[in-house]
Amino acid sequence: MIDYQDLDDHQLMHRVTLEDKAALEAIYTRYGSSVYSLAMYMLNQEALAEEATQDIFLNIWLKASSYRTDRGEPRA
Repeated sequence: MIDYQDLDDHQLMHRVTLEDKAALEAIYTRYGSSVYSLAMYMLNQEALAEEATQDIFLNIWLKASSYRTDRGEPRA
C-alpha cells in the first residue's frame, strides 16, 4: 500500500500521469487550500475562486503527462 503523504511532489505528479486518483487527491490535500486562498485573493469572489481551484486541479489531472521536471517544481 502506498503512503501518498510520504511521496514528494515529483513522485505524485508521476503517479497522476498513471491516472492514480489517490495521487491527485494527495496533491489537492497538500495544495488545495493555498490555491483557493490565492484565487480568492485575486478574484475576491467565493464562487469564482472555487471554480478556478477546480479548474486548476482538473488541468493537473488532464495535463499531468506534459509536466517536465526540468522546467520547475510542481507547486509552482
